[in-house]
Amino acid sequence: MKIIYSFDTDGGRIVPGNFYKKMAELSVLSAKKLGYPVELYADLHGIEFFSFLPWDSVVIVEPEKYRHSRQYWNFVKLLTYSLQN
Repeated sequence: MKIIYSFDTDGGRIVPGNFYKKMAELSVLSAKKLGYPVELYADLHGIEFFSFLPWDSVVIVEPEKYRHSRQYWNFVKLLTYSLQN
């Protein structure tokens, strides 16, 4: 089993605060402590935002390559699913 985290900043327009950062840190470190591989799927801004965490792998998700309306909030999540092996 591997643990997948996904994060879409909408091109850098969505940047969460320190509470979210701390919760992500606790979650990732807990998964690592249990021995699970941890992967991040995010746009470049999200990858930069979470660069302090010890990811086993990082995958760049580029939703802007697809013409979609932001009203379909789950599009990036579905794109992330399609990129996983």
